[in-house]
Amino acid sequence: MKITLFMICLMLAVVIVCPAFAGPTVGANGKNPEQVYQEAIAHAKNDKDKALLMKKLGDLYVSREDYQRAAEAYALALSLYRGFSEQEKTQMAVFLSWADKLDDAAALLRSVLSENPKNGEARVHLARALSWSGKLREAEDEADKVLRELPENGEALLIKANILRWKGDAKASMPLYEKILTKGEDFDARLGLAYAYLDAGDRKHAAANASLVQPRYAYQVKELNKFQEAARDREKSPADGSFIHYSDSDGNRVNTYSLSSQLHPGDWTATFGYRHVDAVDPTPRSARADEVSMKTYHKGDRTGAGAGVSAVREEFGQTVNSLAGHLTADVSVPRGTIGATASKDVLTDTAQLIQNRIFQTSGTLRASGEFPAGFSAFCSYQYSEYSDVNRSQDVVLRVNERIVEKKPGLTAAYKFRYRDFERQSGSGYFDPQHFSSHQLLLKASAETGRLHGFVEPYYGSQSFARYGTRSSGPFYGGSGALGYAVRRNMSIELSGERGNNIAGTVSVFNYYLTTLRLTAAF
Repeated sequence: MKITLFMICLMLAVVIVCPAFAGPTVGANGKNPEQVYQEAIAHAKNDKDKALLMKKLGDLYVSREDYQRAAEAYALALSLYRGFSEQEKTQMAVFLSWADKLDDAAALLRSVLSENPKNGEARVHLARALSWSGKLREAEDEADKVLRELPENGEALLIKANILRWKGDAKASMPLYEKILTKGEDFDARLGLAYAYLDAGDRKHAAANASLVQPRYAYQVKELNKFQEAARDREKSPADGSFIHYSDSDGNRVNTYSLSSQLHPGDWTATFGYRHVDAVDPTPRSARADEVSMKTYHKGDRTGAGAGVSAVREEFGQTVNSLAGHLTADVSVPRGTIGATASKDVLTDTAQLIQNRIFQTSGTLRASGEFPAGFSAFCSYQYSEYSDVNRSQDVVLRVNERIVEKKPGLTAAYKFRYRDFERQSGSGYFDPQHFSSHQLLLKASAETGRLHGFVEPYYGSQSFARYGTRSSGPFYGGSGALGYAVRRNMSIELSGERGNNIAGTVSVFNYYLTTLRLTAAF
């Protein structure tokens, strides 16, 4: 009897106590909390009461990880009442960003900071929301503000490191990730460092860091799987096939067919290629060329070196075989790279050049760098000697600024070029004296689903002397491309370019070219 009475009491206790532990799933009237809140909102006496209830409804959705509906509730609450505390606004902004309402989150965080500029938590979340939305320049500014006050702030360091890596400066991001990791193991910092090494082409250190990643949550397992998938893609051998048609107002018509493939043995990259050229002009003249090439490149921690060799066969009534090649080296410096190349090339751009068998032997110095505020720069100097006893100097300076960093992206550029040849040889290549040009370019790029593309119009002025006659005037044109990802490891792209930029051609006057390219990775 005692056991029976005890069992009855235990069952009653379970019935009474368990609903309390089950959470507020059903109200006393049989309605779930969501329905209770919605009815209370409908009968609220004023906007403030309605807003407070909407906020609680949003919190309910967050507890269920339904961030989209939580964001809708928070947005309505904020539209009705602005008297929420800093902490409440900051937390709502975080959940808005988790629902991909990044602009709304940033606006809310800016309002918090306008009232209290020293709210470090709000500024960190603002930097993160801006970085997720692709506004890297603004995000970096906000992260820097936090780091000036709190140099050891781990969240700001992580945001800054991610921004540098996303901007393409993987090496600059590494010390920041490492600084975070000196304080203890951190999933996001360790995975970010692995990505940085992968982006820098150091697959060995990327794999070593990835092996130290210890996911604890489902989303972390998913992120690690994404990295491993990206690492496997880098190990694949990409192949590329293309067809290019070139035509200009001098009557040159050139069709070029090419194939190439890459291998990645260890820290080396090996590229094998084949190119076939069919060229005609109005003289009439026709010629063809075939080139087989092999290139290798090794990237170390700070230095890189490579070499290549090509075998070229030219046919223009007779067949002639030639060798070409290059040596290259570069070194990483803070925020940039400095490099040099020595090369010998066979010019096969037009039928006349093939027939005249023109060789170009060059030495090139180059430097590039990434700078704050979205600026990057490239400059080069090339000295060349030609087999028809001619010499030239070529100076290029280009400055880019990312105006809109998120997609669709927008980049503006200025390019200066100076070229000077010792004489006009008449061998078929453009050989001006004291050529100079100033060029403005604007590139817009976009990506949606499987489609990607860009357009890049340009305008500028150029002047030069040739055969004793001075010429000057404006030039203009543009290029564009549209690509489609057939599958994850295969894409096809159609691109075109047209203009009257003399520095962009081997001959002169108006030109256009069309390219069809297929790329795949195996």
